Amino acid sequence: MHARAFGDFLRESRLQQKLSIRKLERLSGVSNAYISQIENGNRGIPSPEILRKIAEPLGLSYEELLEKAGYVDTPTSDSMDLEEVFKNISITFKGRELNDHQKNSMLNFVKTLIEMSEEDS
Repeated sequence: MHARAFGDFLRESRLQQKLSIRKLERLSGVSNAYISQIENGNRGIPSPEILRKIAEPLGLSYEELLEKAGYVDTPTSDSMDLEEVFKNISITFKGRELNDHQKNSMLNFVKTLIEMSEEDS
């Protein structure tokens, strides 16, 4: 699921529970600004830690959120392209979220490693 579609799902789930963004913030400990950015598709897919915090207030299981976010394979999905993962999820390193430039640099590094290993074969 892409970030925008996940944001729409999150908003629908929140509204079904009759929660404002601020109420979800109070119940989950996740800032209202961050929740708003996710819902509007301005952030990538949230980390599993964030999903754990918002699952119960949204009336959803943690496992369901992991599946919707693409962290857990669904029966119809055999794999997820690494490039899609880098584009659609929030990646953190030492507690800091990586920006798009940093994620692209990581992806380029992985591509280089793969090319080098193919040359060695």
